[in-house]
Amino acid sequence: MAKMSVFLPEDFNCHPRLKKMHITNRLESIEKGNIDWATAEAMALSSLNHEGFNTRLVGEDSERGTFS
Repeated sequence: MAKMSVFLPEDFNCHPRLKKMHITNRLESIEKGNIDWATAEAMALSSLNHEGFNTRLVGEDSERGTFS
């Protein structure tokens, strides 16, 4: 499930810097077992979405970039 939090469809055009920062680096940390808070939050949200729950980012967390 952890790798699903950084999954990008092949037809999705992602900016190279964003891909390196949020996909490649995060995937490497997951594979090493070195999961930080931001990765854990992304995993939690992706697992809830995968199970069919709706999620919404609001308030201070979305404003200060906790989920970025």
